[in-house]
Order: sequence, then structure tokens, then C-alpha cells
Amino acid sequence: MVDPENTRAPAGVSPQLVIADISDPNSASGTIELLRAAYSVPILALSTRFRRGLGGSTETAQRLEVCGVLPKAFTRGELLSAVVAALNGG
Repeated sequence: MVDPENTRAPAGVSPQLVIADISDPNSASGTIELLRAAYSVPILALSTRFRRGLGGSTETAQRLEVCGVLPKAFTRGELLSAVVAALNGG
């Protein structure tokens, strides 16, 4: 479980994106809710349990209410593309 006290950015820091490492997407909704409450920015979720292709990532992102999901392991290019997409609204 995520400690709500540890979800705040340091004073004076205004993030544009939260990247969350999710160990279990099936029980991540509480973590995502805490992050959403702490930050009013897009959330990009990473996990080894996300699968590539077949629309699974889109369905998972919608279920978790995040801007995108990225299956691990990913390349630097895939991470950068996901960050750009998240910052550009999709």
C-alpha cells in the first residue's frame, strides 16, 4: 500500500507527469487514486504484468483511468514515446 504522505512532490516542484511502477494492475486502483488526488497531472503506469498488443494496454489504461500503460521491459525509445504521448494528451 502507498503511504499518502509519500505521494507529495517536494515544495516548489510542479510535475507535469507521474510515472507509476505498478506491481499488480489488478490491485493498483488505490495507488492510482492516491496519486491522482496528490497530483493533477497525467499518470503513466509501468508494469511487468502489462502485455503488448491486442488492445490490452488500452483496456488496462481505461480501467485504471491513466493516460497510458507501458509493459516492462521497454526500450528508451518506447519510454520517450509514451512520455511524449502522455504530455500531449494521448
